[in-house]
Amino acid sequence: MENSSCCHTDTKLNDAVAIRVAPSAAAVPLSKEAIEANMAQTVEKNKVTITKGNTTLRQFVEDNRLSINEGRPFHVMDLRTVEQRYAKWTHYLPRADVFYAMKCNTDPVLLQTLFAHGAGFDCASRREIELALGLGCKPERIIFANPAKLTSDIEFAASVGITKMTFDSEDELYKIAAAYQRCGAGLVPEPVIRIITDDSMSVCKFSAKFGADIDDCQHLLTVAAKLKLPVVGVSFHVGSGCANIYSFTKAIRDARRVFDEGLQIGHPMHLLDLGGGWPGDDHGVIQFSAIANAIRPLMNELFPATAANAKPVIAPLTGRAIPPIHIIAEPGRYFAHACMTFATPIISRRCNLKLPSWTTKQGEANGQPQVLYYVGDGVYGAFNNILYDHYHPNVRAYFTNPEKQAVYSAACERYQQLLQINEAERTAEQEKELADVKQVMGHVRAKVFGPTCDGLDTIFDQVPLPMLELNDWLMFENMGAYTIAAQSSFNGIPRPNVFYIRTAKEVHDFTFTPLPETVSQEEEVASKPSATRISTILDLEPASADLGVADYVVDNPEPVLYEEPVGEITL
Repeated sequence: MENSSCCHTDTKLNDAVAIRVAPSAAAVPLSKEAIEANMAQTVEKNKVTITKGNTTLRQFVEDNRLSINEGRPFHVMDLRTVEQRYAKWTHYLPRADVFYAMKCNTDPVLLQTLFAHGAGFDCASRREIELALGLGCKPERIIFANPAKLTSDIEFAASVGITKMTFDSEDELYKIAAAYQRCGAGLVPEPVIRIITDDSMSVCKFSAKFGADIDDCQHLLTVAAKLKLPVVGVSFHVGSGCANIYSFTKAIRDARRVFDEGLQIGHPMHLLDLGGGWPGDDHGVIQFSAIANAIRPLMNELFPATAANAKPVIAPLTGRAIPPIHIIAEPGRYFAHACMTFATPIISRRCNLKLPSWTTKQGEANGQPQVLYYVGDGVYGAFNNILYDHYHPNVRAYFTNPEKQAVYSAACERYQQLLQINEAERTAEQEKELADVKQVMGHVRAKVFGPTCDGLDTIFDQVPLPMLELNDWLMFENMGAYTIAAQSSFNGIPRPNVFYIRTAKEVHDFTFTPLPETVSQEEEVASKPSATRISTILDLEPASADLGVADYVVDNPEPVLYEEPVGEITL
């Protein structure tokens, strides 16, 4: 077991210790005025550049690439992109409370922007917990969502008041129980069982590593009950870059089954964690709105909102009222993907076409690169996402020579216009024009390397690009997810600076498709009240009205003791 210096008590479960119960994790939605006031502070604190007119993130980078970082590589983050994504989330999934997956991008200004909108945080380590607490985030707005945690990290979480954490094994339950004995000062942990999912259609699959089999959950819930650990909910993760809505809907149905098993055993099940896997833009196989429209009615059916006047139900394991249903999600890529753009000059170049060996080696016949470009960042930096996230970056070229740039930009614009015409409907003249503009856009076969001395440091093995010169530029959009979070300074190459802008609201689409007509929430709750459903599962009558939910979510003035303590837990 790891040594830890965080503990401030040596509590045992067989000691007479008052139980402390964490406050509710549910957020009170912030008003538009409160969000704007928070964002004004974030902008001022970080000296964020406010762009003018209809300037987009791309245009800002194009216009300022030579001056913004003295000709060195750089990132630019647009906070307004994050704000638009948050507004879109709350429109399509109003019941799903955001707990941002910090592993995706821990940029401090990005975290501040999300926190300014009311986000909680999904943390996987002590360091990420420290970052969340440093923002002013309350412990109850943090979920320790790592099913295989360091014991010392669990002890730290206990010492700072964090109670919700995921598990998928017996051993993890014993670790949690033992850690809170030593460091929780009576605080009751609230484990969340993570279940396996069908992630066969996801880019990054997690079920081979995390998630209890559905058939094993009843056993794990029984072990938790024996350890006096009140499991409060179910979590899942369909895999990063999920391309199948069925993965979400099946996981929600499986979660309901495990919910019911937990209730039967006596656990205060009330939390549904939808995890991650949400798309970062609308250019993939499925759009966020399509996922949301599919799962929103399913959540309302299987996890209906608790009526405000519902009589509370007592969980046998805790002797306290089960809190209202709380649905959260852990989006990461959804917020980070599109908010960052990376730009770099060409720092070196080798033109094979100019070498005598090109002909003798039959480079053209073998498909060898005609030109090799070397840029200011690579797979040891932000482009680690190529190796770890299976990412295929999109690249745009920019000439330092204004005349060349004008020709290239016109060709790119015309190319996009021609692509909008159905291939079967293009005329012969349009096909010829398409071939001509493609020649202007990418008339050499290029290979692009990062700046280190490792041959693995390759961004593109083969990509069509114009014949660029030293100090011409390449720009990569959508570089916010799983990029700078895992970058290094290998070979002593410095990490590119991040600059922050806030584009005008008018540049972004804040008009969302109206949601399908549904019955009012009051009517829906009346038809499927959670308290009635839970009472049926437990074969219990709802508790009297004077035992409200507040009895569960705040400290009881009269300490409650465990009635049947178990012995000291050791690992």
